[in-house]
Amino acid sequence: MIFRTPDTGHRTPDTGHRTPDMRPAFEAVPRPTLTVDRRVLAVARTVPATRRVLDLLAVLDGDRRVSVTFAYDAGSAFGTQVPDQLAASGVTALPFDRAADEPWDLALAASANGPLHRLSAPVFVVPHGVGHSRRLTPDGTAPVLGMAPDQLLHDGRVVPAAIGLPHPDDARRLAEQCPPALPRAEIIGDPCWDRLLASRHRRAQYRAAFGLGPERLLVVSSTWGPASLFARHPDLVERLTADLPWDDYRVALVLHPAVRAWHSEQQVRRWLRPALDRGLMLLSPDDEWRAAVVAADAVIGDHGSVTLYAAALGRPTALACFSWEEIAPDTPMAALTGTTAGFAAEKPVWPQVEALIEAAGRSAGPVAEQAEALAARSFDHQGRSLDRITTVAYRLMDLPAPERSRMSAAVPVPSRPDSAPTSWYFQAEIDADEVAILRWPAPWSPPDAGSGKARLLADVFDPNPRLVRAATVLIQHADTTAGSEAGAAFEAEIDLADYPAAYVRAVVHPGRVVLTVRGQGTFEAVTDRLPPGFDPRVIAAAAHAIVFQARRPLGPELRISVSRRTATVPVRAASSPSPCPAT
Repeated sequence: MIFRTPDTGHRTPDTGHRTPDMRPAFEAVPRPTLTVDRRVLAVARTVPATRRVLDLLAVLDGDRRVSVTFAYDAGSAFGTQVPDQLAASGVTALPFDRAADEPWDLALAASANGPLHRLSAPVFVVPHGVGHSRRLTPDGTAPVLGMAPDQLLHDGRVVPAAIGLPHPDDARRLAEQCPPALPRAEIIGDPCWDRLLASRHRRAQYRAAFGLGPERLLVVSSTWGPASLFARHPDLVERLTADLPWDDYRVALVLHPAVRAWHSEQQVRRWLRPALDRGLMLLSPDDEWRAAVVAADAVIGDHGSVTLYAAALGRPTALACFSWEEIAPDTPMAALTGTTAGFAAEKPVWPQVEALIEAAGRSAGPVAEQAEALAARSFDHQGRSLDRITTVAYRLMDLPAPERSRMSAAVPVPSRPDSAPTSWYFQAEIDADEVAILRWPAPWSPPDAGSGKARLLADVFDPNPRLVRAATVLIQHADTTAGSEAGAAFEAEIDLADYPAAYVRAVVHPGRVVLTVRGQGTFEAVTDRLPPGFDPRVIAAAAHAIVFQARRPLGPELRISVSRRTATVPVRAASSPSPCPAT
C-alpha cells in the first residue's frame, strides 16, 4: 500500500524554504544547493532504536534524489541520551511535533512505540533488537513488544505501511498477536546481524584497538530491568575485574542504554567505579559493543539481544540469568537457553571463565554448528538485509530503486582512551631459573588478591598515594620528551630511600628498564626483544622475586613467564650504579 498525503498525491521537490525571507535586500536569499524528489523522516526515540535507524539509512547512501531529516521523539523515559547520540553522528533533529506537521514520502522507525500515527507518511517500522521475543510486561502472558495491537493499531487502523521482520517465524507470531497487521509484514533479515558478519575480518583490528595481545577479552552483557544481569548480579563485573589475572584477561561491559538513560551516566559510573578503576571497559551502546562482540573470547549475558548475537557468532557464551517471564516461548531468545552454558555468578568466577573458554575450544565443531543453527533460526536473508530493505523503502516512496546491490559495512574500529590501572598485586613462583608472574589490579582490592601472599607493584604517579607508599615495587616511566638532563632530574626526584616499603624501583625507558634494587645496586634490563604485548613492568616484579624471595643475586638474564608469554631478558650491572640504602 502506498500512503500519500491528504492532497492529490502530487509530490513537490524539497526547496528547503520554510519561512518568509526577512533578510535585507543586499543579503543572499537562503536556498538549497540540491533539490530532491523524496523526503524521508528518520524517527529517533531511544539509543538502540536510533542506532538501528542509522543502519537502515545505508540503503539511501549515494542517492541524490532523496534527503533524510531526523525527528526526535522525546516521549520515552529511556531516550535522554538520544540528542547526544544524534549530535555525535552529525545530526540536527526536528522536534517530533514539528515533523508531524509536514508531509513526508517515507518515515523510518525502529520502535513501534510513540505517536507514529500522527505522521503524514508511509511508516516503515523494524525491530531494534533481535526480532520480537520480549513481552510488553513480565507476566508470562502479555503480547510481544513490537507486535502488540496497542502498538500497531490506532483507532482500528494498522499504522505501519510495512513491518520489517527478521525471519518468517516472526510473521507467524505476528499473525497470532495482531492479525490485521500481517499483510504489512516484510521479511527483511537483520541489518545489525549483517554488520556483525561483515566485521569478522576486522577482529584483529578490534582487539588491537581494545589494547589486547594474548589477553582474552571477556564481554559481560546486561539488558535492562529488575530481571537483568546487572540487577540480579550487580557485583559481577567488580568480582571479575578483581579475580581474573590482569595479564590473562580484560573485561568489557555492554550495558543496555536504558539503564544508563534511567539512572544517568554518572550514577552508573559511580556504581561501577571499583571495576572501572581496575580496567573495566564500559562500552558505548552505539558501535563499540559490536566491535567487542566480534573481538570477544567469551561472553556472559542474560536474555538481552547482545547475548544472542554473540552466541550466533560462535562466541563461547554463558547465561548468568534468564527471565522466562519476559521472553516468549518458541522464539530464538528462548532457544538460547538450550545452546549456552550456565554461569553461577555467586560462585568463584575465574574457574568458570576458564572452563567456558576451554570447553568451547575442545568442541569447536559442535559450537560452530550450534551457532549456525541459532543464526538460521533467527535471521533470514543473511548478508542481504539491505537489499530487502531497499526494495521495501523505495516501493513505499514510489521511486525506482538504484540498480546496485547494498552491502553491509563493518563497524568502525573503536578509539578509546587507555583504561588500564597503574597498580597491581602480584605473585611470583620460581621454578629453576624461570619466574612466573600473576597480577591482579590493586584499586579497591584487598592485599590478599589471588591465592597466598601478594606483593604490591605501583606506578609512582598512581592516583592512590596509599598504594604508592605501600608498594614493594615502584614503577616510573622515563620522560622521553625532555632532554637528557631534564630526564635525569625527573628520575632523581623519586628516591628509593623515601619509600621505606619499596625494595625495587624500575624506570622504564624505550628498549631498557633501569632497576634499582635495595642493598644490591643498579641494573639495566634490555627490553628491545620482548614479545609483543609483554609489559616491561613485570621485569621489576621478577627481579624482586629473584633477590628477595629466592635470595639469589640477579644473574645475566631473567626468564619471565606472564600469562601465555615467556621472555628472556638480559640483565647487566649499570655502569654507574646509584647508591642504594641497605636492607
